[in-house]
Order: sequence, then C-alpha cells, then structure tokens
Amino acid sequence: MTAGHCGNVNNYALTPNGATSYGTTFKREARSSIADLQWAVMNSRNALNSFYGSSASTPTTRVGQGTATSGQLLCHRGKSTGYSCGNVTSTAYAPTYAGACPSACSAAFVRVEGSALANIGGDSGGPWFSGGYAYGIHKGGQEGTVAVWACFTPVGRMSDLGVALV
Repeated sequence: MTAGHCGNVNNYALTPNGATSYGTTFKREARSSIADLQWAVMNSRNALNSFYGSSASTPTTRVGQGTATSGQLLCHRGKSTGYSCGNVTSTAYAPTYAGACPSACSAAFVRVEGSALANIGGDSGGPWFSGGYAYGIHKGGQEGTVAVWACFTPVGRMSDLGVALV
C-alpha cells in the first residue's frame, strides 16, 4: 500500500536502504476527496506482515490496526525523513494545500502536529503507526525538516480498494 498520488510503477524494498527490492504490479487506487491510497502486489514475493517503524534496521511486526483519537501520539516513517512523531490534532481533517485532492478534500483525513515532526517530498506512502499497530498511509503536509504538521489516510479506507491488512 502506498499513497494514490505516487506513481503507478514502484518497487517494494525489503531493506531500509532499498538494497533488496522487488517490482510491483499496480492493482487499484483510491485518489478522491476521502482517500489517497494505491494498492500494488509484489511480482515475485508474498507481502510481509512487517514494516520499518521506529528502527531503520529492524522491521516492526504488525500486530493490528487502530483508529486515531485526538491527542494520541502517532509516528511515521518516511523514505526521505525517516522516523518522527506527533500528536493527533484532528480525526476529521480536510487538507487545503495545492493538489491535496483531485477536487476539494472532505474531512476524512487525520492531521498530526508536533515540533519534531518531519515531512518532505518522498515521504508519501509511508506508514503511520504506534508500536506494531497500523493507523494510516502518509499523504502530505507542511514540508520541511521540521514540518510541524502532516496528514494521512486512515487504514480503514483500504476497504475502498476492496483490500484489508492481513
């Protein structure tokens, strides 16, 4: 799973530096006012039940999925910025930055804020999580090494694509 605004030709890296990666085949995307998701399958491997979370060298095993609540501390790993965290400030956020949605965004995204939160181009599609619990897929936000805010599509929206975390 990645962000819907990402390209349709991607590789899935099994290592944090991308040394071992596999091509993917695009299946479906939900790029709308309520979701920014894309589903692809690896061409020669089964999907893994883990992701790079707080560590860039040891995968985190996914143990479940959660629904964000206001004030909750959540973290994300971006390909460009690595690991950073912030607190949920809205579970019904409508992004307004240029190109956020194909038309106006609905209040269906989660907004996270924090003085140590990082977000720059290339982070899209990364996981939002708490421990081994999946919460969402990174969409975007204020760019910079200290971003202050970011937003994501909740994992529950994966049902729009007819898929779910296993």
